[in-house]
Amino acid sequence: SKLDPRSDLYSLGITCYHMLTGSPPFRGKTAYLVAMQHAKEKPKPLNTLREDLPPVLCRMVHKMMAKDPEKRYQSATELLRDLKRLSARLASGESDDPQDTDADDNAEDATRPLRAAADPRLAQGSWPVRLARRVWCAPDRSWVGYLLRTAGLALVVGGVAAGAGWIGRTPDPFATEPRRSAGIENKGSAERQYFYAMNLEDSIPAWQAVVENYPENRLYKNYAIQQLAKVHLMRGEYDQAARYFEELAALPGTEAKFQAIGKGGQAILMHLRRDYRGSQDLLSQVASHYRDFDPWMQSLVTDTIQRNRAELNEQLNANLRGILDPQDAPGNDVDQK
Repeated sequence: SKLDPRSDLYSLGITCYHMLTGSPPFRGKTAYLVAMQHAKEKPKPLNTLREDLPPVLCRMVHKMMAKDPEKRYQSATELLRDLKRLSARLASGESDDPQDTDADDNAEDATRPLRAAADPRLAQGSWPVRLARRVWCAPDRSWVGYLLRTAGLALVVGGVAAGAGWIGRTPDPFATEPRRSAGIENKGSAERQYFYAMNLEDSIPAWQAVVENYPENRLYKNYAIQQLAKVHLMRGEYDQAARYFEELAALPGTEAKFQAIGKGGQAILMHLRRDYRGSQDLLSQVASHYRDFDPWMQSLVTDTIQRNRAELNEQLNANLRGILDPQDAPGNDVDQK
């Protein structure tokens, strides 16, 4: 078929899908097999394993990837309009509107992308704090803000005429509204309260408002507890982080994903207390849930496993040296002997 700007929008949809999930929508051993999937297969849905993503955002990505060009966004202007509308709605604490787009409600497991930030705070604190901040800190942590910047860059580089025209009319199309950090009001639903907290970055009161106002909504409450544990760990407030990780670890088996996150957090804190064996044993219990962790937790768990192994190997080597040469044993007073 004849190529037009909608082809660029399809490519942008593939890029956004890859960015949100950590992998492209189609994989194959050869380029031909991948091309055939692009032509005939539907990508796996975005929102089945990522309940925290706004449903309308998932539909927008799938609309860009529609096989029929007539079902895609017809111009970059339409896409940017919807992105800015959704960004404004989430920034005000409102939930997304399912009527914003008529794209298919497809969704799949998406893994939150790692976001590195050139932040001087990253050089401070212990290694979990530095690693947590490296993944967590970003000027705009909202999915929509992230996609707005990516969409704008891709459209400019791709030379999409409508996108270029829109940029020409707007001095700073990617500027975000200033975030509010005043008192946290009840937004009327757990979903709205959660998205409002997302837009306040690492505001502890905002996440606490989700837990306190909607304790009966287990899903959003558990997500909020997870965020509270992350923020405290990022700040080096280990006692507070331990309390939230413990609450997640105590959940019943029916909520195994959050239970595993809680135990993973406890294992990280055990490592910090130099209980390397206990930390490693606890991590082995949650190994089967590693894929359920978001990249933030995956990075910390992977780093903890590597550090546990290094410390345990060093302890083993020290013990072996003590057996082979008692003078090298830890705490041995050679002069007295």
